[in-house]
Amino acid sequence: MATWFKLLAWLLGVPAAILLILYVGFFDLWRVPTDDPMLAASVEPTLSAGDLVVVTRRTEVTRGDYAACVEAGRCKPSGDKTDGAAKLPITGVDWNDAQAYCKFAGGRLPTEAEWEKAARGTDGREYPWGNDVDCARANWGNFEGEGPCAGKNPGHPVAVGRYPTGASPYGVLDMGGNVWEWVADKYDQDPGRRVVRGGSCCSFFVGPRAANRNAWAPDHRDGDLGFRCAGAR
Repeated sequence: MATWFKLLAWLLGVPAAILLILYVGFFDLWRVPTDDPMLAASVEPTLSAGDLVVVTRRTEVTRGDYAACVEAGRCKPSGDKTDGAAKLPITGVDWNDAQAYCKFAGGRLPTEAEWEKAARGTDGREYPWGNDVDCARANWGNFEGEGPCAGKNPGHPVAVGRYPTGASPYGVLDMGGNVWEWVADKYDQDPGRRVVRGGSCCSFFVGPRAANRNAWAPDHRDGDLGFRCAGAR
């Protein structure tokens, strides 16, 4: 691994193994054309993003990562009341908690454009791994034993990186399930809410499309809601 890349990882306070650098050329940012994205049957491009350089985590922030921030007094304890391994994604955090952790780690929340670029590349693919829905490539589709992946996926968050065949064109993991992810943007139809992307373990209304988006109040917390960070600009 190049020395400059290791230095960048050190400056960001993040292990080099979980960083990716993406050159973002012009590409279509796809939006679900309905006020209820979980019920939409199709997506359509609504704007194009310009040139950016994005540094993003390969995985969602884990409980172990977040615990270090709490121990340092820089983050509030999460609302997640379940026990679990350090490699599980942190959940039960609101938008401000996610912002605080990313700042602690030397970064920030990604924008929607950055998140979607990392998830789908430039070829307009429907899912991070391609255009065919597949229960084996992401942790999705099981809500209390019901859904298209019931009996195949567990119906709860699992350790990050457990579905390597579901990686995006850039090798970013778990962008089609496991937990919803906060991003930096306000929701265009209701600026009081913040956007979340990706779907989760328990999303089964539609497949784990790279264009999936929803929005909640910034103080919302849930057991299948987490985040990942991007590098500081």
